Amino acid sequence: FGSAGSRAPCHSLRHVHQAMAIAGMMKDSVAWVLGSLPQLAIAGAFAGSAIAMKALPLLGLAPKPMAEELLSAYEAFIELPLLAPVVKPLHIGAREMMLGLALAHLAAAALLVLPSGRVPARAAGLWAMVAMAGAEYCTRETNFVPPMTPPEFAWHAKVIGSATHVFLFLLGGACLFRNFASLGLVAAVFGRCCRRKTSSADSKVKEEKKEDAPVKVSTPKSPQVSKASASNMPTKEVAAAQAGSRKRTSTPPPSKAGYTKGNAAARGAAAMQ
Repeated sequence: FGSAGSRAPCHSLRHVHQAMAIAGMMKDSVAWVLGSLPQLAIAGAFAGSAIAMKALPLLGLAPKPMAEELLSAYEAFIELPLLAPVVKPLHIGAREMMLGLALAHLAAAALLVLPSGRVPARAAGLWAMVAMAGAEYCTRETNFVPPMTPPEFAWHAKVIGSATHVFLFLLGGACLFRNFASLGLVAAVFGRCCRRKTSSADSKVKEEKKEDAPVKVSTPKSPQVSKASASNMPTKEVAAAQAGSRKRTSTPPPSKAGYTKGNAAARGAAAMQ
């Protein structure tokens, strides 16, 4: 029972530490996403629009009604007063316009994600502002709604589309005029790979040094006498005095018979011995 009771607090503490670690990771992730919101939002929206609304219909991979509606919408776009003087002399049709916009959107998304620095972010932000202003102008002038939208939801789709254009326009302005830099995904991946290679190379070098290092044989050391004990050792004079005192104490005292027996001369000689 005691072992089971002692294990329960350990498991609970382990779960608490894991929960705290996960909460810290989530907090860091949320902070990074909020700090990189303009780059992530523009890159995601432009990449999705380029693939779903332009590349797939051109490649014939989108549903046929959707592709037909998009082609007819772009044919109406190139007839607008602001676009016709630029598009018609270059002989750009609806398909060419869709392809050009798809490539420009993908390039802007790549500039926001792959390199690092403020210059790519500013270029992508400028394109986002131009593209969103043009998209709002084209959709308002042609009364365009997203393809395959039911008629009863056309007004809602227009409001959502206009709100999206304004939101991305403001984010593009933030990338252009504020201190937002590109995310630098290539530099991060390349730096992590370089760190792994350098760490593995350093570990191999350390292992080789350990293998090549000479083995030291430990020899027993002679006992050393401390200075305090050496200073406390007796000198020759002290040793001689101690030896003399030992001799004096070792001589037996004269017996009582020498004082009692014989004449005075004998007693004196006995006392002198």
